[in-house]
Amino acid sequence: MKKFRLVGPRVIREKRFSICTMVNDWGRYRTLQEAWTKMGFEAGDCEYLACDNVKNNLLDGYAATRLFLEAARGEYVILTHLDSRPLEKKKTLLRILRELDAWDPRWAVLGNAGVEQAALEFVTLGLRMPDYPQKKHPDPFRQVHALDENLLLVKAEARLTVSHDLQGFHLYGLDLCDVARRLGRTCYVARMRWYHASHGTLNENFYRRVREMEKKMTAYRRPKLWGTNCTFLAVSRSPFIRAWARARACWLLRKNEHHTSSERREVWRTGRREPLLFPAYALLWLYKKTGLEKWRKVRLARHNSSPPAHA
Repeated sequence: MKKFRLVGPRVIREKRFSICTMVNDWGRYRTLQEAWTKMGFEAGDCEYLACDNVKNNLLDGYAATRLFLEAARGEYVILTHLDSRPLEKKKTLLRILRELDAWDPRWAVLGNAGVEQAALEFVTLGLRMPDYPQKKHPDPFRQVHALDENLLLVKAEARLTVSHDLQGFHLYGLDLCDVARRLGRTCYVARMRWYHASHGTLNENFYRRVREMEKKMTAYRRPKLWGTNCTFLAVSRSPFIRAWARARACWLLRKNEHHTSSERREVWRTGRREPLLFPAYALLWLYKKTGLEKWRKVRLARHNSSPPAHA
């Protein structure tokens, strides 16, 4: 009999955590490593992976994510930004992960900010940001459909990846969660303390990536509206649904102190490409002012009030 290797469902991982970062400033990266070390993420059972984007953006978010997930030797792969760091010690994070395993063993991606798509509700449970109000929720976890890229904690055994036909530094968190959900996995925001120093930048490049994502998803998705933590996407060929998504994006930023007036103008400029933007915006105003949106969210909350079956 020729030699062979026996494979099975369990894979022995050399590390507990793989902490992965795209780096455009090595000084800031050293500061980030020190912050992680203070929280107990020592080299013994943790590894630090980085891609060098200092001189030029050699790897974008999609390419770096694919390489990190492939190269990581940890049980959990943490994809993090330079301005995102834990405020919980390693032992606390491990306890949270054990609790999530009991809550829903199908989970594949965990984050600190996400969106529940049915109600288009933004979910943060412990996230600290400049000038950002703390939001309380009785449950330790909230299932979401999209996560913000500042923190994506991936369970290695889920064997996830992201699209090869998309590029850039935006929306790969949404793409990763979509892949996980199509594979029968789930995604969550956890009630854990975490700091993120930035609210992101919304510009023409960002909305170019939005349109690319919409074009890709429209090819195989039924019409729907998708939300991220800073905008909305229309997975549809319908002119009204596209206009509705742009109207919601404009409404989201109309009084948002975390984004500049130039960013708000960029959202409107992008929205005006849709001929039905202003009728959609008027209907959105009625939808919100008449209380229909609040009524719909209450109905959805009652329908989804029961937690998933525990293991």
